[in-house]
Amino acid sequence: MPFQSAELHVLWRRSVRGSGAQDPGAGGLAMYKRRERALAGKEMQLRLQRRLAADLLGVGKNRVKFDPERLEDVEDAITREDVRALIEEGAIYAAPVTGHTRLRAKEKRVRKGGKYSTLTRKERWAMRVRAQRRYLKRMRDSGVIDRSTYRRLYLQAKAGRFKSIADIRNLLVEMGKLEKV
Repeated sequence: MPFQSAELHVLWRRSVRGSGAQDPGAGGLAMYKRRERALAGKEMQLRLQRRLAADLLGVGKNRVKFDPERLEDVEDAITREDVRALIEEGAIYAAPVTGHTRLRAKEKRVRKGGKYSTLTRKERWAMRVRAQRRYLKRMRDSGVIDRSTYRRLYLQAKAGRFKSIADIRNLLVEMGKLEKV
């Protein structure tokens, strides 16, 4: 039999019976072959359910997942209420967010690649600002600077005014809050 599915074979037989042709290569065989190929690779079309679920879950369509055991139920769901019920039952769910990891770069810290291959700009920035904030907090707690000066310097550190703790120290020396070391 030239067909994998019996349904298409029956359709083809009906079409050739009417035309009088007995050869499988004659008549509309090409059309039925195309249809068979389309059906073979075709899974359930769940576009509507995916779109509704994405909207209800508040995620993108690519993150919506269906329980393979309950695909028939998902296919039958055509209203928002149906989809909402399937979400509550767990037949439709959102896949967890996957992110790009820098684990290998963080593990080794080997300098391969560009300037920021081991520590990104953001990581360097965070380390620098955290150190500056710790220093400012230490100065405030020890009574070297008052609360208003602390707040002003904190905001300047946030804005990126200081390159390092030494930069803050130099400013405090100029302000007369610290003695030059």
